[in-house]
Amino acid sequence: MRPGNEVAAGLRTMGGKNFFQLDPDEGNWLEEQFYRRRGGSKFVKLPSGTRALKSGVKAGALRALSLSDEIFESRLPAQSDKCFSSENFLHAAVIERLKDAGFAPPVDSMKHLELLSLHHEYPASPAKQAIYVDRIDAVRVFGSRLGENRPVASFYDCWEMKKDSLSETDFRGVVLQVMKYADFIASSRLAGDYSRVRLHIVAKRFPGAAFRKEVLEEIGERRFQLGVRESASAHVWSAVECLEYSWSDGKLMLVTV
Repeated sequence: MRPGNEVAAGLRTMGGKNFFQLDPDEGNWLEEQFYRRRGGSKFVKLPSGTRALKSGVKAGALRALSLSDEIFESRLPAQSDKCFSSENFLHAAVIERLKDAGFAPPVDSMKHLELLSLHHEYPASPAKQAIYVDRIDAVRVFGSRLGENRPVASFYDCWEMKKDSLSETDFRGVVLQVMKYADFIASSRLAGDYSRVRLHIVAKRFPGAAFRKEVLEEIGERRFQLGVRESASAHVWSAVECLEYSWSDGKLMLVTV
């Protein structure tokens, strides 16, 4: 949970109010006030006016992106076949790519939406003590703006990152992990509409295609309804994408497998 959220969560609880999680705008505002009072801000300004959240220990990795190439390169793999020395820097490199709204845009039916915000370590569980909160490594929120420039979120693009290669056991565990994130976002943000969630898993290497297909068919799908007159399994959703990373000529390369 982000700084400031715990205070607000405690006040709401003492006031007898039940809630899953602070609204993103409310949480962002609380956090920005928290850091402004300490003479700084934890948001990276983006050309489009959106902002990328820097949080926790990962802030150091993200700050490296604004330093010299030599400093950043010293913390990255020298060859494309090597893994990142720290997952923090994989987060930083991927988030740099995610700042571009044109990179991995929403599904065709939602390409008209704009990138509203980019979050690092986005809370993905009901309000609880910070050490127990589930966090998604990176989330891009797409949507539109209504009167008075009020953003309305319509699509959540979620990214989970692992710096090492995944064994078959690891892969199954990561899929279970990201599906839990999808369940939370769909239920708490999108009224159960899974079609507005997309999941990405980034790793150095993945198990074979046949095994991945078997796992995704077994635990990587959800059935849901959008109206009371529909059956509980009227819609089938499966939107888990696997990407292998490499570092080549000073650039992060992501390849869908």
